[in-house]
Amino acid sequence: MNILQMHNIFNNIYNKAEELNKRFSLHYKTTFQSYNNHFININGKYYNQKYYMPVITVENIGDICFNIDSIEFEFYVTKEQIIHIDLEHLISEYKKELNIYEYKDCTNDIYIIGDNKYDILNKVSNSLDNKFGISINCSSLSDSEIIHHFNIVSSLLNKNF
Repeated sequence: MNILQMHNIFNNIYNKAEELNKRFSLHYKTTFQSYNNHFININGKYYNQKYYMPVITVENIGDICFNIDSIEFEFYVTKEQIIHIDLEHLISEYKKELNIYEYKDCTNDIYIIGDNKYDILNKVSNSLDNKFGISINCSSLSDSEIIHHFNIVSSLLNKNF
């Protein structure tokens, strides 16, 4: 890959993020920023992103995070909140796109494809962490579909205030 290709990839990511932020800001209060030190999973191994990538924060609900290879919704819940989430619906709707992980060690996955609600709740109860991240990969969706599925997921997580 040459420098111009890399430049165009990053610009396309930021352009997509800016456009999506405009659409989200019609319905929600949003903040558009860039952050580093996120993790990217490549072939089952996590790598730290020292470079900055865009994030749309939807106030009091969650984030839409952009990576080189994906766009993901990201929500945080406590150990007490996770037992009230409709995990069965979340798993059935987003089985392959779903990731649930510990907040303090985001590389420690709580959900593995094939797990059911009880597997997740067991891992949560055995975790020393009190906060958990829930992310959904939405890379294959159009902007309108991203907004629609963000609303669905936030309501499943009881985060739609």
